[in-house]
Amino acid sequence: MFSIPPSGDASVYNYPKCEAKIYGKYIKCALKEIEKSGQLILGPGVRAFEESFASWLGNDIQPDQVIGLANGTDALKLALYAFGVKAGDHIALPSHTAYATAAAVVDIGAIPVWVDIRDDRPTISAKALQECLSRSPSDRPIMAAIAVHLYGECCELRELLYVCKQAQIPLIEDCAQACGSIYQSQKVGTWGDASTFSFYPTKNLAAMGDGGALVVRLKGSELVRVRQSRQYGWNNSREAVQFGINSRLDEIQALILQQKLLDLDVHIALRRKVAEWYRQSLRTLLKDRQILEIPSDGGDWSHSFNLYNIAVKPSMRDSLVAHLNNSGIPSAVYYPKACHHHLYLNRYYMHLPNTDKLVSGIMSLPLHPYMKRHNVVDVTSALKQALLDY
Repeated sequence: MFSIPPSGDASVYNYPKCEAKIYGKYIKCALKEIEKSGQLILGPGVRAFEESFASWLGNDIQPDQVIGLANGTDALKLALYAFGVKAGDHIALPSHTAYATAAAVVDIGAIPVWVDIRDDRPTISAKALQECLSRSPSDRPIMAAIAVHLYGECCELRELLYVCKQAQIPLIEDCAQACGSIYQSQKVGTWGDASTFSFYPTKNLAAMGDGGALVVRLKGSELVRVRQSRQYGWNNSREAVQFGINSRLDEIQALILQQKLLDLDVHIALRRKVAEWYRQSLRTLLKDRQILEIPSDGGDWSHSFNLYNIAVKPSMRDSLVAHLNNSGIPSAVYYPKACHHHLYLNRYYMHLPNTDKLVSGIMSLPLHPYMKRHNVVDVTSALKQALLDY
């Protein structure tokens, strides 16, 4: 198990730094394991992590259906490849997401078709997806849909799966920010036809470097094909027999992730505890409508709080963010521009009213499992002062 850094440590808001203090010793342990195996790439550590992650996910996910990769963006690319998506195909996805989601689509030459989010949450709307599919011309059909569990919030998976089943297209879950979120008593990443995970150092399950995983509901030769795609399309004789890229989870990261996975459920519980402290501390501001919204669970799902995003009046957002940062408390906007407003992607512009409304007023407060209650009080006190100054 882990120990929380001592009280008063100013670096308590720096999640990767806290993790390095606690888990840095496992780098040495990983090196000892590598000395035994002699393998730095796709060795026994990667296989062990794939097995453990499959077991942790549950819902009949098999170890071979978990594919360790170099990062979460590659996982999305290979998920699209798994279902035959090719250059020129149209893919439905939300514009309000980390740019990596969109990058995976355009990097393979596919065309993003933006879908608006719900009017009450930052996740893709099943109703909007249905409308998008109904507008899709027969000569340019949508070939797959990506549902992003943003910030740790769960998408309306039952509804999305129904829409995708009616349209006969696969649903891919982007779980980069939602490792540990629960939808209807089942972990996200186990509902769709495929799911993708990022182990970037700020994620709930974080590598000490980079890493990702693809979970795909395929079997037999189709599963072999997708597993081979992470390493040049090689077969066991290292002969290229199909499409492939170079995207491999390295042994050191796999061994570290294996150790961190043991603590992940406790970490998620601690994130939820910190979120509850925020709720208690911010409730007066909610009552006064100085803060418009804070994150919370849904009726049939549980938040994993990878990010703690609040909504404020758009006119005051930038001032509040600047005040917090000047006070030594990291605050940011995830994300200041929806993807359809990015210069590189605005040729695919669509009118997305719910997305544009949400983006104008969101900001993030620091949250990770090593924060203590007084850290939350410090953050919210600075936020209240910023509101007074404003």
